[in-house]
Amino acid sequence: MRTARHEVMAPDVSWVSGAKPKTRAIGQPHQTPLGLSRRHLEPILAPDSLYPLVIHPPAFPSSTAAVTQSQFRGPRGLSFDAAGTRLFVADFANHRVMVFDVASITNSEIAIPVLGQPNFTAATSARRQSGMKNPHGVSIDPVSNRLFAADTRNHRATSYDVATITDGENAVNVLGQANFTSGSAATAQNRLSSPNGVALSPPPPCRRRPSPAPTIPSTPSRCARGANSRLTEVT
Repeated sequence: MRTARHEVMAPDVSWVSGAKPKTRAIGQPHQTPLGLSRRHLEPILAPDSLYPLVIHPPAFPSSTAAVTQSQFRGPRGLSFDAAGTRLFVADFANHRVMVFDVASITNSEIAIPVLGQPNFTAATSARRQSGMKNPHGVSIDPVSNRLFAADTRNHRATSYDVATITDGENAVNVLGQANFTSGSAATAQNRLSSPNGVALSPPPPCRRRPSPAPTIPSTPSRCARGANSRLTEVT
């Protein structure tokens, strides 16, 4: 029987410089790193990049589910905020999203804030503005500092302002429901039924037309202001 592993793995791609890579675990206390070969890392590398995505290889023997500041119970989707060096993890069975500072990672490090619960020892599902019920997918928009979460069993997608985060903060918007207390599934243009993932399209590239002479615009251009990403898919 296959055992569930309640952890998120973050491999180090030091193989690029010829050194043997190591892996650290978030969510479990075991301290022994795992050596991975380039062949193991290649399938999880983002194209044209030197940093890996997160994987779950069966290497660390500790796999206990828990409701603590450093452990998970069935982690699902995750999203990385490159600008803020934050990792958002949907902790499915604890009905919350954990946020980690991953500028540097230590095994079994603690989360900073938590969304969906008032603290790190609560794990109650809820259908309200600050609650969640089995969140699955998450996606961060680094331009607007909004986090989108697929709140699966509440049949909705919620967005949070994560410029600064407090434990159990309220969502700012909801998709798939008329309000934050409704939670029925439906097949309609503005409704959802057990969404599992969310996806954001990147903002359009800034294109400037050549100017015959230097000019000083009276108002900032769209490129100067920056363009927001768009929520393109909820699955």
